[in-house]
Amino acid sequence: MLSVFLKDLKEALSSTKREFAFLSLLAGLILLSYSMARGPSEALFLEHHSKEMLPGLWIEMGLGALCLVTVYNRLLNHFSLYSLFHISFWTSAVLFSILLSGVIPLSEGQFTLLGFNFPIGPITLLRIWCDLYIVLLVETFWSLANLHFSFKSATMIYGLLGVAGSLGSMSGNFIAQFSEDIGTINVIRLAIPCLMCMSLALLPLKGALGWKTEMKASSKERASLFKGIAVVARSKFLPLILILVLLSQVAVNLIDYQYKGLLKSLYTDLDARTAVNALVYQSIDIGSIVMQLLTGVTLSTLGVGGTLTLIPFTLMFFAAGALFSPVFWVIAFAKSAGKFTTYSIFKSAKELVYLPLTYAEQTQGKAVIDILIYRQAKLFTSVMLLLLASQQISDASIQVLTLIVILTWLFVSVVLWKKLKKHGGEKLNKTIIEID
Repeated sequence: MLSVFLKDLKEALSSTKREFAFLSLLAGLILLSYSMARGPSEALFLEHHSKEMLPGLWIEMGLGALCLVTVYNRLLNHFSLYSLFHISFWTSAVLFSILLSGVIPLSEGQFTLLGFNFPIGPITLLRIWCDLYIVLLVETFWSLANLHFSFKSATMIYGLLGVAGSLGSMSGNFIAQFSEDIGTINVIRLAIPCLMCMSLALLPLKGALGWKTEMKASSKERASLFKGIAVVARSKFLPLILILVLLSQVAVNLIDYQYKGLLKSLYTDLDARTAVNALVYQSIDIGSIVMQLLTGVTLSTLGVGGTLTLIPFTLMFFAAGALFSPVFWVIAFAKSAGKFTTYSIFKSAKELVYLPLTYAEQTQGKAVIDILIYRQAKLFTSVMLLLLASQQISDASIQVLTLIVILTWLFVSVVLWKKLKKHGGEKLNKTIIEID
């Protein structure tokens, strides 16, 4: 089995050398910038706000994601994915530059709406954009890859593209660990030149990926948020993928909420908190690389459906450990496990479901799921936490709720597995692709 896999991997790499090289570079730069912006911006936010403000922040992120998908689907009417990538790079670089320029005082406040508290200020805007820009870049990256690679090549290669991204993330988290020397804000500023380098790294891919990078929605099928939702509703697989993404992110966010509460209370110094946060994210990177190296073999052995089912089954045990021993490093390990499984093998397996689908499903439908719903999970989690807080529910009850969400995720994964087996040989896009 392993010798066959290695032979297939060699063939896939030999036929896609240029694409693989530049996509790997791009993946590394994207995650390098994010790792230098994410953890430090989280630590900076916790310097000014308590964990009780996180649900309000997540609701704001959800509304931001709604606006982002609306704009994204509108731009698909006028620009190719290749052009949208460039727009995303430079927009992010400009916003980071403005927020970190020092012209805007980094003072924070809050407002109350319908009895709930919401953070407001430049640090809040910085934290929101850190969460939105990475989803935009990552999902556009995979949309480009999905338009080019065949199902067989993707099964072999997508894990390696993930490894390239994780290596970039590890580099950024390593730099962030020196925040006590560099300064938290200066670490975030390093993301700006990374974004500029991404734009340069993308240039050779226009020729490598060919005409597919220039595809746009036709005048008869104009892209919009509502059209994207309709595309998802009509699809055989996308509704289940949508539910999987929602449940997986709700579970991860519930664990993250517990983690951030302990991080805030145990590490009161900003730069020390940034360093510890970077260490936890470093463990996520290491776990991601291990899982990504195993992705090709796992997908070849279990198939897409089996792999998607394995992930919540495994995460269930990590979350249970946090329930029985709620100390910081146990919660941190549960956070790490949730992140590295969803960042790596879950991501690759999910992307393979998109491959045989139509261009509208791969762009409009995918944007609704992987940008909008991905971040609306934070909004959904926030509403749950706010309601639980009003009832003075204990942290132990939140941990039990986390396990219930993961069990539901496991059930939906089994349903999708059966559907993939049933429709695995369906002819789509003029190619018979065995999904499972």
